[in-house]
Amino acid sequence: MGFPIRTGNCPGVALALIPFLLFCILVTGMASAGDRPPGTPDTTIGQSVPQNEPAPVGFAPGPAASQPTPTVPGAPPPRRPPAAPSPFGAGFTGGMVPVRLHMDVYRTCRAIAPGNWVIYGSRREGDALDMMTTDKSMAAGYLVVGIPGLEVRVRPQVNATPELFLHNILSSGGRVPVSYGQPLRDATFGYTGLPFELPDYRGVVLYRALPMPGDPGGYIFLSRRALTLSPLWERQGAQAIVVALSIRCTRQLQPSPDVAGGGRGGSSDDRAESTYNQQLGMEYAHDPATGENYWVSPGTDWRDTGPEGPGYYTRSGNDWRKLVPGRSN
Repeated sequence: MGFPIRTGNCPGVALALIPFLLFCILVTGMASAGDRPPGTPDTTIGQSVPQNEPAPVGFAPGPAASQPTPTVPGAPPPRRPPAAPSPFGAGFTGGMVPVRLHMDVYRTCRAIAPGNWVIYGSRREGDALDMMTTDKSMAAGYLVVGIPGLEVRVRPQVNATPELFLHNILSSGGRVPVSYGQPLRDATFGYTGLPFELPDYRGVVLYRALPMPGDPGGYIFLSRRALTLSPLWERQGAQAIVVALSIRCTRQLQPSPDVAGGGRGGSSDDRAESTYNQQLGMEYAHDPATGENYWVSPGTDWRDTGPEGPGYYTRSGNDWRKLVPGRSN
């Protein structure tokens, strides 16, 4: 079974194939307005996304898969309040998951993910990255691309709006049926969160679009995509979202790194990642002795009492070692 989406090979970007020994479907078709199923987003740059009530900033935490958290001798159970449901139906509940740095073969894109994630698509230009778990149950992707005004005029059925461009990617050029949930607008970081469902898969794409400098008819499109097999979304969807948020690539298509999202470690990227991760119910911590990084949950993994006081702990032989907040890389 292959993944139905590969942004590293999306139409209109002329991306090259990469011979990874993993299955995926190359997007080659073109979607028309008639291909769009009911509920396909249809807004233009600068137009607010219609919704029934004001959307929250980013996500709210909710349930997700967890692993047993080691009990520190003398530590009481965590006292932080339980997570509230997420508007995307997924949240991280803890388990101290070890994660590491993944770098593409061109060294132009990187991401933070558990060891069972692999990169299956990337570009030398540093504008796209696709990842999935080795069992193909979860995937995450990143894309930043400029759509010139000429492309909008020549292929309006695909490029007329950022939403049409996005639909063409998600639907594999109109060949795969896709349905959409209620879009949620985050005015703080400029992202729109769009839940979607494909045959066998469920996910969310966070995208933003800005006018292209010097080209009034063009636009810059940036997206972060997360999906899982449909039955796994509530328990593991947050993990895919967190991986998508961690992706950094070298391509810059916007005038300022602070509003970009394509740059390596851009401040806007980092602030958005930190905010969304907290609202998903997770944060990073690392072992100062080994440099190993972990996903941790403030609601389930934090210990108010431990050998070295409040904090996150990992076992080292017969001892407990306190973790330091944040990543080591």
